[in-house]
Amino acid sequence: MPVRLQAALHLHAVLPALGVLAPRDPAFADILAGPDTAVTLRVPGLDPTRVQRAGGKLTVNHRASPGGLLLHFPSAGQFVRTMQRRTALALPLAGITALPSAKQLLERAGARLETVLTDRAAVRRDPAFARLHVPAALTVAVAGSAVWLRHHPHGAVLRDRFEGRLVHFVALDPEFSVWLDLAPKVPAWGLGTPPRAADAEIRFADLSTVVGELLHENDSLASLGHGHLRIRGHLPLAEQIGIVMQKVDHILQPAAKP
Repeated sequence: MPVRLQAALHLHAVLPALGVLAPRDPAFADILAGPDTAVTLRVPGLDPTRVQRAGGKLTVNHRASPGGLLLHFPSAGQFVRTMQRRTALALPLAGITALPSAKQLLERAGARLETVLTDRAAVRRDPAFARLHVPAALTVAVAGSAVWLRHHPHGAVLRDRFEGRLVHFVALDPEFSVWLDLAPKVPAWGLGTPPRAADAEIRFADLSTVVGELLHENDSLASLGHGHLRIRGHLPLAEQIGIVMQKVDHILQPAAKP
């Protein structure tokens, strides 16, 4: 697996899920109560990601903004090692006085996100936990699909095949939606109402259905037959993006907690 793709997935799909999870998860209360802190993570050849805690809120974006800690990783491999909690080289290029606060923010927030994304036993057992997992995991899956389509050698084929199309995922329990747009030169994604009418919409009627789909444990045909899963519009697009989402999950969670 190209290490650059792995780095891009962590930088542009996993970290953005922090901004989705933080306002929904009571476990973030203490994390958000910390001092205002910003850290920009920079990897060669990839857009930077900035994680900022300010005013009791957590935001994640890909704009290079002044202030805070600028942490440079000399290679994609070093960044992946960091995300896997292995020893890695990272160079603080600016805002070094913010290093302790930024390190604590990333470690605590990252550990909680990892738990919510990977503890599949808790997802199955606890509906409250599952309602945290769904928005975070859907964000990673859809944002990760945009990353995969951009960086994987086979991504260009699918982009050409579905050029200009948009797919929209809607969960009703919890209420959450996220979209993927193949119209731009670089695949784009976002939360909530899409910028234009979707060419395909995947709608999950209940919590067990969306959890089963995210864990790749559902009988999708049975869910469709019972109306728990509804797919409208361009079916081949929905099917192919679903396959890409599974590929993303396999890259990021090859050894997820069973």
